[in-house]
Amino acid sequence: MRRDLGMSATARRWRRAAAISIAVVSVSVSVVGGAAAAPAAPGAPTIALGSSFDVAGTGELVDVACASPVLCVAVGANATGEGVVVAIRGGVADPPRPVAGVAYFSSVACGDAQHCVAVGGGPDGRVVAITGGVPGVAQPTAGIASVTCPTKARCYAVGADNVVTVINGVVSQATTTKRLPAMSSVSCVDAVTCVVVGRNPLPQGVHLYTSAFAVMRNGVVGAPVAIRTNQDVLFDRVTCAGRPYCYIGGSMLGTEGWAVRVDLRNRSQSRVLEEFELGSDDFTNASCPLVTRCVYAGGPALVLTTRGYFRLAGGAALPLPDERINALSCVRAATCVGVGSRDDASHPGGAVGWVQPFGVG
Repeated sequence: MRRDLGMSATARRWRRAAAISIAVVSVSVSVVGGAAAAPAAPGAPTIALGSSFDVAGTGELVDVACASPVLCVAVGANATGEGVVVAIRGGVADPPRPVAGVAYFSSVACGDAQHCVAVGGGPDGRVVAITGGVPGVAQPTAGIASVTCPTKARCYAVGADNVVTVINGVVSQATTTKRLPAMSSVSCVDAVTCVVVGRNPLPQGVHLYTSAFAVMRNGVVGAPVAIRTNQDVLFDRVTCAGRPYCYIGGSMLGTEGWAVRVDLRNRSQSRVLEEFELGSDDFTNASCPLVTRCVYAGGPALVLTTRGYFRLAGGAALPLPDERINALSCVRAATCVGVGSRDDASHPGGAVGWVQPFGVG
């Protein structure tokens, strides 16, 4: 296998080479088990890119959450490896705010327009409450990699076999589960029901089902369900866009972005979507700003699907050799933000965090 399953999704992203460009395109796409789609016609789903910009003082931005149409919060690290929080207000980035005791941030989520929570690493896990884009003091906790905030008051963070409950920005409870090891991502459909993704603990037989998902209710992880594919695919990011569907993204050996849609009514998955025309090497997080549109961060691309039938529908290929998109967030179709990094020898450490505004049509 290409990747160490015990390594966090963030740590893996830090080791990958960057590649993004700035161009809007119509593309042909493929569905595993089906024929290639025709090129996008006029009026078909599109992504319109705004002007990207660097965030001086950062080395990489790995996740972003838009708390409102005018405020997004991005997290990552600076060139010295210290975790930073960047508020993006009306399309303009504040100076990055380092947080003492955080070696890197891996995930951020917002409960409402003013209250967000970021998680990351240090000697163990770290939780940081963010109010109005300004981070508080890091709170140590169990090892965690991903956070979701289904309500203003309550957030859940997961990582390894840990589930951490955060109430009003304060770590309230930490438990462990043996049902789904190496959890890498969590997302909720409502205040009670969430989906977590991790390493598949189930017997595999002749098949190589690397990853699994489980429904988590009130912080309790349920029985795992293997994600079925016909290739060695590591799925490590989940996005729930409202009942009954959640979208799980990953990569086939670091060369193609793959995704499945999970139906919570019966814990079933769709057939796998495979994207290679745009050069996407990994589907990370997604957003569904329109009923008929979902968009994935795809490393060197942004990739669109039609939500209703979960079919690939085009996107924006970004093939510059020194830029990469790691995550995205849409508060509405016209107001989306992607974040990542680009190689740049003029910055300390040779890289700088980068922001790409875009809209979905």
